[in-house]
Amino acid sequence: MKRTTAALVSVLCAVFVLHSFPASASESFTLNIPLRFNPQQETGEVRITLTLNAAPAGSQLVVNGNVTLNLGDTKPVGTDSATYETAGGNDVRITYKPLSNFGVDFCNAQNALEKNIPMRFVGAQDVTDYRITSYIVASPTVECSAVSKHTGDTPANLVLIDDGVAPVLTATNKGRHPFDVGIVLDKSGSMNDLPPGANIGANKASILKSAITNFVAEWQQMDQPTMDGAEWSHDRLGDIFFDGSPTAQTLAGADLPTNVWLRRANNWATVSANVNTLTPGGSTSIGGGINEAMKQWKLDPAHDLSLIVVTDGMQNTSPLIAVTGSGFLGLTPGVRHAGRCRSGAADEHRFRNVRSFLHQRQRFDDVRRPRHDADRYPQRQYGLDGPDPSRHDDGQGSERAAAADHRPLGATRRLRRAMGSADARGARPRGLPSERDRCHP
Repeated sequence: MKRTTAALVSVLCAVFVLHSFPASASESFTLNIPLRFNPQQETGEVRITLTLNAAPAGSQLVVNGNVTLNLGDTKPVGTDSATYETAGGNDVRITYKPLSNFGVDFCNAQNALEKNIPMRFVGAQDVTDYRITSYIVASPTVECSAVSKHTGDTPANLVLIDDGVAPVLTATNKGRHPFDVGIVLDKSGSMNDLPPGANIGANKASILKSAITNFVAEWQQMDQPTMDGAEWSHDRLGDIFFDGSPTAQTLAGADLPTNVWLRRANNWATVSANVNTLTPGGSTSIGGGINEAMKQWKLDPAHDLSLIVVTDGMQNTSPLIAVTGSGFLGLTPGVRHAGRCRSGAADEHRFRNVRSFLHQRQRFDDVRRPRHDADRYPQRQYGLDGPDPSRHDDGQGSERAAAADHRPLGATRRLRRAMGSADARGARPRGLPSERDRCHP
């Protein structure tokens, strides 16, 4: 009888263990925001995406040990700011703004200090991996009210130490957040011409095709998955041609609903093959090309957007990029903000400043809720031609502003500089070249 009772008790205990409720999977870490030693471009925002093993409902974030955020909360942390929100699927996003490091705007951080902010994820879920990206002012001479440029130069990072309450975070660092990159290409008739000063050799369209092919291949090679788990398979490229009117290129394997944005994992050689179909002819609507890229992205805004605009001449077909009453360059309809114009010949300086306009970025906090901050358009114009006041102007005899670079490899380098550092993985910088030449996402 005693043996029977003991066996019954053992069975009941086993059943209890098998059906016990899940315990909290709290994990802790420290957000480190190092000094960049540039008071006009200190880190003004950090985004961290945590991927969980289940939906994030009921989870919380504890900051500095005494500020608890539920999903959807934004709260002050001293004079800093922290946000904790869903980011689609099993992802949650942490946005931290070290506002205490800045004076009147984001270009005034003379008294900035390195930040080490203890954080603790609290919930029944487990954190499986994370991504982190830092943002700085894109151009202090243009816009100081918002940070809008990804930086891979001295970015923020997660220090994996416990806070004395919960165990240390155990998760895979997947690297920076993915990019959406739109390549906006001039196919006007002048792209059939030889570069200035050349009597023989490749025409400008051939140089463009070679440069884009090299750019795509090099970026794909540089950001291959790493042994420690970082990967960028969700980076996307889109391709837009323009002459007098723009045409978004549909690509095999591209994401629905637009069929324009192709993920890295779905064979970027398709992008290069499509670029090689470009046939010059027609006039030049740079504004139309930019608007079309923005339109296609807004239909499917998965990630921060960057545009690379490649052209050999001045605009001569609407919609035109023009100086607005605010002193910014504007494009109607579509892009609203751009670089400030300087005095001088209108079109020459307008297009020199298009590069400031193209420095800026458009980003979404998530794919459903746009955030209408200024300075959101991270694009840059690169030309294949030099000054020539006699051709491709708008009737005012103004000259083209882009510097000549007739070599395919040289053009590729210029395009790579348009992207700069494609990574921001803390102590493990990787990706395209230095962020100093890249304005963002």
